[in-house]
Amino acid sequence: MQKCPECKYSNTSTDLYCRVCGGYLAKGRINSDYRDLFISLIIGLVLWGCFYNYVIEIFINSGTYFYRILTIHWICRLVSLIFFWAGTYLLIKYFAFRKEKRDFVIFTQSSFSSLICSGITEQNADQVLNAFQEKLGRKKFTSFASSLVFTRFQKTIEFLKAVPRREEIHDILSYRAELDMASIQSQFSIVKIFSWVMPILGFIGTVLGISAAIKGFSGNISGTPLNTAVPQEFTNQIMQGLNSVTGGLTTAFDTTYIALMLVIPITFAVGFLEKSYDDYLNFLENYFLSAVVPHLLIGHHLASTSDSAAQSITDLEELTHRWKNIINPTLNDFQETAVQLNYQLKYFTEAVTEFNKHLLLQQNKVAEK
Repeated sequence: MQKCPECKYSNTSTDLYCRVCGGYLAKGRINSDYRDLFISLIIGLVLWGCFYNYVIEIFINSGTYFYRILTIHWICRLVSLIFFWAGTYLLIKYFAFRKEKRDFVIFTQSSFSSLICSGITEQNADQVLNAFQEKLGRKKFTSFASSLVFTRFQKTIEFLKAVPRREEIHDILSYRAELDMASIQSQFSIVKIFSWVMPILGFIGTVLGISAAIKGFSGNISGTPLNTAVPQEFTNQIMQGLNSVTGGLTTAFDTTYIALMLVIPITFAVGFLEKSYDDYLNFLENYFLSAVVPHLLIGHHLASTSDSAAQSITDLEELTHRWKNIINPTLNDFQETAVQLNYQLKYFTEAVTEFNKHLLLQQNKVAEK
């Protein structure tokens, strides 16, 4: 069921316009990306909290390098949070992709393929959609109706009603495939932002670490004047300054290291899912063009008016025959007149030629005298 945004009437999931006010019912997952993003944030926060409060403290030794790079700075914790957030979002998209594949398997079952192969016309299009709903049941059909394969099928039927021409339906389906491709790419554009934010946070940690190192060294040196007269004190002062430098550089390198390491699996996962969706959409377009569009009985609705069309053709033939009988005498007279004009033009041409020859001879005689 879907509610009309104007009158709030509950329409069926297959309705395109509201049955009460006639308003357009928005299709597709307009806010699903933001919803999935919010859900993945909540799950990511829970996983991130469990990881830092239980997993690290119980299973990781505090003296190891892995423990240090995870807890050395707040940027490391923030990068880890974004990693859990992005990973959870990608898992949601992966399960959505698996659902799309399952819906396609359902759509290509013999019980549904027989409905398509029997032919789809403007008259039985709604009956085919109702047959899908009856076979799946109302609860399963609500979930199935939001899938890419059924949305493409429903749009094909709408195009059949609006534009009953096969070539134009091909063009519209190709344009629809481009829209679906752009929609999928926009879903992954959000997680691609995470892939950029994580290295940027690592570089921010590098800047903060180097700044802390320089600040600590200059503070140690400027706080206590260097006593070069006593070598031991001078050495201790230099060592204290170097300790602050190494501590800051450790923070700088560790934050960059963990950001670059955690962004690698996110980047691979984004590329894998995006490529899988692209292949699926291309396969879906080829399937509809080869297995669905040929069964659209375009022009079948004209069968009921075949008698009137035949009668119109007969009337046109009779009218043509009458006009032919009326025009034939005029055409014959025009043909005879054209023949006479042709003979007269021939004689006129010969007379002009003889006159030109006589005129040329007279000019030659005058020139000789």
